[in-house]
Amino acid sequence: MLEKLGEQGGVRLGEAQGGQLGGAQAEVPNDGGASSDEQREGASHGESVKQGVEGKVFDQREPLSDIEIEAEKARQDIQNTIRLRPLRLTRVGREQPLSAEDRKFVRYAIDTGIPLSYHSPNPKSLKFESGRRYKKYMAAKTAREAFELGASKEDFDWDYARGWISFPTHEPVLPGHVFDAFELAKEHNKIHVLNQLGHELSYTKDATVSLARDYSSRGKVVGVGEFNRTFNELLETIYEPEVIVQQLEDAITARRFAEERAARVLSSIDDKISWAIAPDPVKFDETLPEVCGIKDHLLWKEAMDDEMKSMEQFGVYKRVPKAKAKGKQLLGCKWVYKKKIGKHGEVVRYRARLVAQGYRQKPYFSYNPDEIFSPVVHKDTLRLLLSIAAAQNLRVYQADVKAAFLQAPLLNDELVYLKMPEGYEEYDDEGNELVLELHHAIYGLKQSSACFYTALAEHLRSLGFVSFVGDPCLFKKELSSEKLFIVPFTLTI
Repeated sequence: MLEKLGEQGGVRLGEAQGGQLGGAQAEVPNDGGASSDEQREGASHGESVKQGVEGKVFDQREPLSDIEIEAEKARQDIQNTIRLRPLRLTRVGREQPLSAEDRKFVRYAIDTGIPLSYHSPNPKSLKFESGRRYKKYMAAKTAREAFELGASKEDFDWDYARGWISFPTHEPVLPGHVFDAFELAKEHNKIHVLNQLGHELSYTKDATVSLARDYSSRGKVVGVGEFNRTFNELLETIYEPEVIVQQLEDAITARRFAEERAARVLSSIDDKISWAIAPDPVKFDETLPEVCGIKDHLLWKEAMDDEMKSMEQFGVYKRVPKAKAKGKQLLGCKWVYKKKIGKHGEVVRYRARLVAQGYRQKPYFSYNPDEIFSPVVHKDTLRLLLSIAAAQNLRVYQADVKAAFLQAPLLNDELVYLKMPEGYEEYDDEGNELVLELHHAIYGLKQSSACFYTALAEHLRSLGFVSFVGDPCLFKKELSSEKLFIVPFTLTI
């Protein structure tokens, strides 16, 4: 069939243009006939295509060349050996009844746990129970996860029939298919199962030449390691630059990627380390049980409860009606989540910190811009102190002040009002919304650092310490037989 099309010159396989339907595109032959010059040009072009089989030149202007025929045979052989989703020509949202092949593939997806992705946003109405169930299990990455989050087999078949479920690694590479297989895999940061064989199955020139070479050399597709590649060719396939670029597209993804890679390098000699740890949540909704699972939800809830209890213990806030904040700036807040990891990669603690949205503070409404300065110890001071300690054989101690900002009262008895954090919204007996009236600093406020330094300096002075004029962060106290020096400094929170 392919050779016949090649002789007719009516269809050329190539990359789809202007949409996600990949596979074939039509070319209209020249009905007016070709001049002798054009025929000579075509003859010379045919010679260049034949040379392309030998790896010298490749030109895809001529319809369905020998190279393309061999490459297409290779693509068909590869796809026939792997179970892929059956062809779907119906648009997403319209029902296409499940065929026998569809049911076999659904059973295969459930049994093997291949990656999947649900259509977002929720295409079902929340007025119905099915829509509310879909909202819960649409975050699932496999069929089993969907069932654990409340989906039934009927739900799965219903969503599959309407194209609301896609399989990033198992969509077919067929003309007219509703999903572009390779683009979908790239979008979900996955490697398509066809490309896992070590062959690029797209319709680019390089991929077509490579497949044609491998197929014609042995009459079948050559597996990974069987084809004699040069060292430079091997280097080209070791890393996946497209995946790396996706990891660096936004700040959050780049930070997660950098932390994971740095941890792997630092712990590369430890074979006990585990990398099956989910990324830290970036917002409250990601700690809900339908997203992160019931176990992680309970641990994150416990961490948030500990933070609220710690704030109550230090008298950071008290709950007041929202009406009391009238005329004052009411700030928002958010949760910041972090897993503390042990030396073997295991999670040793779940940490949640409540941070105020200080970037929204307005001068003289919720802070005084003249009272937010906080001195920091100079690096030369710290180096000089450590040098003296080494020269005179002095003892050096390091202490950590836990929940430092929470212990610092706000300056001049100023009051800052904060919305209740997510998950802790409250109302009084009369149904009035409650807010937090802050009496101590919390993380995120512009004046928090100044409040902590003021509180620490006053406490040290009450104990007899004196700060130096040249560096107010260096405190000294002389006793009868010894001297004490204290240098407060801040590490990354």
